[in-house]
Amino acid sequence: MRKLIILLFVLSGVAAQAQRGWSPEAFSEFQENARIVGKPIDNVSIEKYMNDAMKNCFVYPNPAIADKAGNIPAKKINVYKVKGKVKGGFYFAWDYIVTLEPLWGNVKTEIKHPLFSDITLVSSLWQVPQDLVPGYIFCRPTLAQFKKLSTEDKNFASNGGIFFRKITKAELKKYGY
Repeated sequence: MRKLIILLFVLSGVAAQAQRGWSPEAFSEFQENARIVGKPIDNVSIEKYMNDAMKNCFVYPNPAIADKAGNIPAKKINVYKVKGKVKGGFYFAWDYIVTLEPLWGNVKTEIKHPLFSDITLVSSLWQVPQDLVPGYIFCRPTLAQFKKLSTEDKNFASNGGIFFRKITKAELKKYGY
């Protein structure tokens, strides 16, 4: 029964992405996101990226690594970019971050930049090429980290929220990078 429920969640996520994945707005958003991370933005490349994202948004690491609860994590790549218009339309390396989301959980669509607290980053909703190498990883806080969180973040974590942090070289290797 548990496997069936997990399968239904996975399929509903893929279906939700498929529904929004091919609209003209999504196509132009995907093109913008590919441009930001330095990928070719011609129509053929974007369609390939979109197809790959649809297939690979829920790719499992090989070999599959189970967590303490026995769950096998998915490997979802996302890009958080500066909220709003960027001057001149040019993005620099510090205007976006690439994240890995191996856990199922709630993530915020807007986060504070890890290096510049006055900058807000907004999610690309996984509409990015899935072959990017992540610099950050989303994970659940440990009990010690949970105790240090603000009341708002404690409520978020208690409702399935996951937080991002810098990814280590060992974790990159673990997930096949």
